[in-house]
Amino acid sequence: MQEEREPLISVVVPAYQVEEYLESCITSVCGQEYSNIEILLVYKKSQDRTAELCGELAERDCRIHAMECSAGGVSASRNMALAAAKGEYIAFVDADDYVEKDYLRQLCQNMDKCDISICGFDRIRPDSAREELLGADRYYERDELLADILCSNVVGGYLWNKLFQGSVIREQKLRFQEELSVGEDMCFIVSYVKQIQKGRYCNRILYHYRINQHSALQKMYTTGVFDKGKLSNMQAAQRIAELLADAGPEVEKAVSYRIVRTDMWTLFNLLKCRYYDKELLKLLQKSIRERRREYCRNDNARIVEKISCTLFSICPILFWKTAVLLLKLLPQWIIRRYVYC
Repeated sequence: MQEEREPLISVVVPAYQVEEYLESCITSVCGQEYSNIEILLVYKKSQDRTAELCGELAERDCRIHAMECSAGGVSASRNMALAAAKGEYIAFVDADDYVEKDYLRQLCQNMDKCDISICGFDRIRPDSAREELLGADRYYERDELLADILCSNVVGGYLWNKLFQGSVIREQKLRFQEELSVGEDMCFIVSYVKQIQKGRYCNRILYHYRINQHSALQKMYTTGVFDKGKLSNMQAAQRIAELLADAGPEVEKAVSYRIVRTDMWTLFNLLKCRYYDKELLKLLQKSIRERRREYCRNDNARIVEKISCTLFSICPILFWKTAVLLLKLLPQWIIRRYVYC
């Protein structure tokens, strides 16, 4: 009797300026226990050898399809890959990260009677310090999952710790919003989860997320030059609110939390870069003041965040001056551990 063939999984890997990490990432994907995969390696020309390395890797393994995306950012690269993907399931891996050898097998097994499969992960800092983000093994109904995507750092709006049904993406014509430089991944996930009924979370760390010191966000922190493109995260939060306007009360609360959390993330980045914009601060104050109560009631909000958003909503100018002073005086380990970023 002929064995049933494993479903094909398309693994989408955008690659730009990642020569340092790319080979270890692709090696970890090629070395999966689950072998029926295609790797859609979409590269953009960069100052390092990323493009050349993509071609070399494709020559080594016939499952790797290297494609050049000549315009746009990471969303354009992912959209190009989605247009070419043939898999029954679709996974996304960032080129500066790596995965456990049973990453795809475990995620695929958990797709039984579900439409999305999620795993635990850890964050690896440039100094090799690790932070584990791991929750309890469980099944999700749609609204519960939406709430945790919006509020929980464990489930989160990350693409790379999830496996998606290719049929849902194709039938709903889901794509990434290329005009957004931040928050486009969460918009995509929310659009997807709106179309499904159940999900499954696996409490194993299968994905390793490296905090890349050369990424655009980390460069903004090290150079102190604010990237206005990061303001698109606020646009993304508003679009998510529009997508979920007809959702239940628990999701509505989660949307309020997400908007304030995004506002606080924006505020923190402004502070880190000492980028003072009076009109933008007024806009943030208004948005936070409208939803502060729901945010502070949410169990995912830390005490420092609750105090910060309350003080900022009352007196943004005084908060700004005090926060700038504290960021100068406090040791970096305290800022990393207790200050929202």
